[in-house]
Amino acid sequence: MRDFAWLVKRHKKGILNYFRARVTNASVEGMNRKAKVVSQRAYGYGSVPTFQLALYHVLGDLPMPETTHKFL
Repeated sequence: MRDFAWLVKRHKKGILNYFRARVTNASVEGMNRKAKVVSQRAYGYGSVPTFQLALYHVLGDLPMPETTHKFL
């Protein structure tokens, strides 16, 4: 219980700011998570521009192109 009290005391300013402004960083955290997933999936990418293109594609919520092959 004492650890929780210290945690609240350390973060008191941020907690009170949330109740004043009702703004969170959830959207930034969500984009960061999507970027991490692309980074993990991008192990086989051979160049930085290809990785950047994959990030733009995922973060921009672009539709997937039609392909002739279906992958499971």
